[in-house]
Amino acid sequence: MRKFNLLYIIVVFLILLLVQNFLILRDVRQMTGDARVVNYSGLVRGATQRLVKLELSRHPNDELMSRLEEYLYGLAGHENNYNIAYMDYEPFQSSVADLLVIWDELKASIYDYRAGHASGEGLLEVSERHFAKADEATHNAEYGSESKLGGTMMLIRGGVIVVTVIVVIVAVLIYLLQRAERRHVELLQGKNKQLETAIVEANEANRAKSRFLSNMSHDIRTPLNGIIGMTAIASDNLENPERVRDCLHKIKLSSRLLQSLVNDVLDMSKIESGKFFLNTADVFLSEFTQGLVSIIDPQAKAKNQTFSVSIVDTAHENIIGDELRLNQLLINILSNSVKFTPEGGKIRLAIKELPCEREGVTRFEFVCSDNGIGMSAEYVQHVFESFSRERDSRIDKTEGSGLGLSITKRLVDLMGGMINVESEKDKGTVFTVTLDFPIGKSDAVPDAPDNSAQKPRRRLDGVRVLLAEDNELNTEIAVEILSSAGLLVDCASNGKEAVEIFNSSEPSAYAAILMDMQMPVMTGCEAAASIRKLPRADAASIPIIAMTANAFEEDIREALAAGMNAHVSKPVNFETLKAVILKYI
Repeated sequence: MRKFNLLYIIVVFLILLLVQNFLILRDVRQMTGDARVVNYSGLVRGATQRLVKLELSRHPNDELMSRLEEYLYGLAGHENNYNIAYMDYEPFQSSVADLLVIWDELKASIYDYRAGHASGEGLLEVSERHFAKADEATHNAEYGSESKLGGTMMLIRGGVIVVTVIVVIVAVLIYLLQRAERRHVELLQGKNKQLETAIVEANEANRAKSRFLSNMSHDIRTPLNGIIGMTAIASDNLENPERVRDCLHKIKLSSRLLQSLVNDVLDMSKIESGKFFLNTADVFLSEFTQGLVSIIDPQAKAKNQTFSVSIVDTAHENIIGDELRLNQLLINILSNSVKFTPEGGKIRLAIKELPCEREGVTRFEFVCSDNGIGMSAEYVQHVFESFSRERDSRIDKTEGSGLGLSITKRLVDLMGGMINVESEKDKGTVFTVTLDFPIGKSDAVPDAPDNSAQKPRRRLDGVRVLLAEDNELNTEIAVEILSSAGLLVDCASNGKEAVEIFNSSEPSAYAAILMDMQMPVMTGCEAAASIRKLPRADAASIPIIAMTANAFEEDIREALAAGMNAHVSKPVNFETLKAVILKYI
């Protein structure tokens, strides 16, 4: 039955994908026809210019004249040998009609000039009017095409989001089902004396899996329904840019919720499978807390709440820890405080250093408190369970994966610390996290950046990068967004091609290389290693940035070991990517 349910979900997703692709293909075909009209409108001016030059130099070309005439009649909707589609746009057709009239005058002038009955000045006068009208026709064709293209591109981007979400969700579902069933088989293969215990554990695992899939199915379907519904509404309102823009905004919000859910599920899976690692480095408390404030404070202000941070009794500013994961666990707690505290409420983070008996180690206590809706004593016992949420009409519409506090508890356990929660209904909640950290070698705080009304952000205009990506859709998205930021983008469809393009380029032609990891012929890691070995001055120094769906910790380490400078995971946050590019160039 479970396999049937999974198959049913996959089939439904595939049907939705086919419908989406059909709508996109239909619009793309129309766009192709419009693009040919624009191209041939431009060709008319160029061909006319060439024809007049040949006539003035006494090198008549009747074949070019015949071809030009067929272009014009093709643009007017007549049968032609160039597959020129009819553009049903009145301003453009009006320009083409005028163009045909001037064309007859131009032909007459050409024949008169050939016969010696007219001067070159007369021929040039008619040709200039023909050039101007051809420019007008091209402009009108572009405008008519772009008015359709805008709505179509919005639909395509929405479709890309849907496709990406569907692929990730199906992959996660298949992974989780296979993993659960492998665990089930391993339990059943235990020794006979452990059979009874194994059966009990297997049954519990099945119940947990059922609860997990049930909750996950609900949480996935809610934003997915919004994505599919808004995509359908957008496709029905292509002539209404404001409506389409509103639909895309809502698709974006739902996609972010789905991405958050998938990230939480993957984090939980990595923790449970033992593939989750901590990366320790220097952490400066003042700098760290400023980062927390920059994330939580806007959330609190959006609900007219007060968020404050206090650091007391601290003897050590510099500690050694995993800043990313420490940041993640505190944000999980504080974001919940913002969610479940009414408008006008107060949220506070207090950081305090405590005595520690171990030499070279210090202990910190992080107390996150709020005066929100609180929790019942019964629910507090289950607050760290996956997908747990207390039934309360005040929070039924609050979005979330239900995995944040479960992941927080696992992170605290991995760090060897303790987490405690105290809460009272309608009074508020206090989370206390206690962690030990090695003391850093230096308490010197790095120089803070000078932020004094904000230095203008440097753009990427004219910077050329090489993009290695085998997926055409991902390539199209990346080129479009990076180009909009001013970048000049050259593309390679696999790692081998990327190496060849870079090796044949002029020194310092590229400011950076954006490298997918999984590609045919040669993987991204193999390509990066090959580039670093090239006998060029810039081969060792050019920034290589992994831009990939390989997002586990081991994937990041593999990319860095291959010679890459940084790692950006898919789905790509292009603001983050642009910031990374700016950092390295």
